[in-house]
Amino acid sequence: MITPAESKKQRADSSTRTGFVNPRRQVVIRNTGLPGTEDGQTVYQMACSVCGHVYGANGSDIHARRCPQHDHGGAGLNYKQDALALKVRMVH
Repeated sequence: MITPAESKKQRADSSTRTGFVNPRRQVVIRNTGLPGTEDGQTVYQMACSVCGHVYGANGSDIHARRCPQHDHGGAGLNYKQDALALKVRMVH
């Protein structure tokens, strides 16, 4: 039998899976590996399957995201890593 905590984790794991589409037709493109704006979250690159707008979102928000371009969704997060920051991370 699956416990409520295990069930919640399974739902979270499936909503952050590449290709997941939420009820508002927002698609997970990839996990960027960048830290999100909420504690313990990662930024995911998202795309709207209606208009093609691409933006970033915390993993915890994926299931409820609306397109920031045409569906009154919240502003997207930065999903592109600064080249200098990437170089510094690779050195350390």
